[in-house]
Amino acid sequence: MHCILSFLNLTILLSATISEYLFRLFISVITIDIDEDSFILIKRYKYRAEIIAEPD
Repeated sequence: MHCILSFLNLTILLSATISEYLFRLFISVITIDIDEDSFILIKRYKYRAEIIAEPD
């Protein structure tokens, strides 16, 4: 349950941070496996997405 709540909070954060394309890609990847390992995936993809969204 803690994973799902963290995931919901992250989606709200990401929707305001990165482009819609990256956001949809992120969602499609994370929703494939919602388990204990997905929390690590969320952190990894969140970091990667923020780097991509960083302006030059």
